[in-house]
Amino acid sequence: MTRKSPKTQALAITRMCREGNDSIALKMPTHYKWGILLVFLTVCLRLPAIVHPKAIDDEAGYATVAHELLHGGTLYISALDRRPPLLFWIYTAIFFVVGHYNWLPFHLIAVAWMLLTMWGLYALGRELFSREVGLAAALLYSIYTASVYYVLLEFNGEVMMALPIVWALYIAFKQHTSRHRPELVLSGVLLCCAFLIKQPAAIAALPVGIYLLLPAYRAQRRLSLQHSVLHATMLTTSYFLTLGIVALVLYHQGILGEAYYWTIGDHDIPHGPTDSIFWQFGTGMTLAFAVAWHPLVFLSVLAVRECCHRGARYWELLRAEYTALLILLGCSFIGVSAVAPQLIVVTSPIARSGAARPVKDVHAASAVPSATAAHATTAVRVLSSNGP
Repeated sequence: MTRKSPKTQALAITRMCREGNDSIALKMPTHYKWGILLVFLTVCLRLPAIVHPKAIDDEAGYATVAHELLHGGTLYISALDRRPPLLFWIYTAIFFVVGHYNWLPFHLIAVAWMLLTMWGLYALGRELFSREVGLAAALLYSIYTASVYYVLLEFNGEVMMALPIVWALYIAFKQHTSRHRPELVLSGVLLCCAFLIKQPAAIAALPVGIYLLLPAYRAQRRLSLQHSVLHATMLTTSYFLTLGIVALVLYHQGILGEAYYWTIGDHDIPHGPTDSIFWQFGTGMTLAFAVAWHPLVFLSVLAVRECCHRGARYWELLRAEYTALLILLGCSFIGVSAVAPQLIVVTSPIARSGAARPVKDVHAASAVPSATAAHATTAVRVLSSNGP
C-alpha cells in the first residue's frame, strides 16, 4: 500500500473541511442564517460607538456617578443625578468588571444589551405570529435605533429600559390557556426594573395590567373573571414587592428620602398637561418624528388598519394584545410631550412593529402578520422619550 504524500494528505483534509462547512451551512435553518446576518448588521451599524474611545453624551454623567460609587461614595449624596438607582447600579457593575473608564468593553456590553432587546422582539413576534415577524421587527429596531442622530448609539436610560419592557410584554403575551400563570411574577419584576432604570417606564405597566382584565383576554384563554383578577394581582404584587425591596435597600443606605426627592419630587421641569409648553413640545416632537420616519409611520398605520374587522385581519384572534398595545401607544404620547428635542429620534420602535408586517409582505406574501412586535417596540421607544 503506497503512502500518500504530505501535500496530498493536506489537500484531502482541506477538501473534507470545505465539504463539512458546506453541509453545515446547508443544514442550518434559514432563520438561523438571517439571525446571524442581523447580529452582524447590528454590530456594524454600531461600530462608531464601539471603537469610540470616550463616553457618548449621557454616558459621561452616568459613568461619573458609577465611579464615585466604586470609590465608596453614596448615591444622591456624593454624586447627584435625577435618574433612578438601578441605572447607576448597572453602570457600577459594568465598570467593576471591565475596569475604570474602559470604554471599548463597555460599548460592547451596550451592543449586547441592544441584541438582547432585539431577541425579545423576535421572541414576541414569533410567539404571536411567526419567526419571520420577529426577525422583521428586530431588523427594524436595529436599523432605526442607529440612524439619523449619533446620540442614539449611546448606552442611556432609553436603551436600557427597553430590554425589561420588551421581555415583560413577551411573558405577559405568551399564548397558552393555562389558568395558572406564575410567569407573570417575573413580568411584574421586569416592569418595575424598567421604572427603576428610567421614570417614564412606569406607565408601561398600566397597559399590561389592563390587558389581564380585558374580556377579550378571558375569552381567548377561556378564563373566568376570578382567574383574570388573580393574574392582574400577581403582576401588581410582584411589581410593588420589587419596588419595596429596592426601597428597603435605599433606606438601609440612608438615602431613601434623597432618592424619592430627586427621582420623583424634583426630577424634571414642572410642565404638565395644563401648561402650553407641554403641548408645544408634544406637537413639535410628534411632527419631527413623523417627518423623520415617514416610511415607518406609513407602514405602521397600514398595519394597524389591517386589524380585526377589515383588510387582512391580522389581529382577529389577538384582540386583547391588539388593545393592550394600542393603550401602550396612547400612554406613550404622554412621554413625548415632556422630552428634550434630541430624544425624539428614539421613538421609532412602536412604528417599527406596525411596519414589520408590510415590510415582510414585500418579500413573502404568504407569511404570517408582523404588526405586533412593531407596536411593542414603538411604544417602548416613545415611552423612552420622556424624562430628564
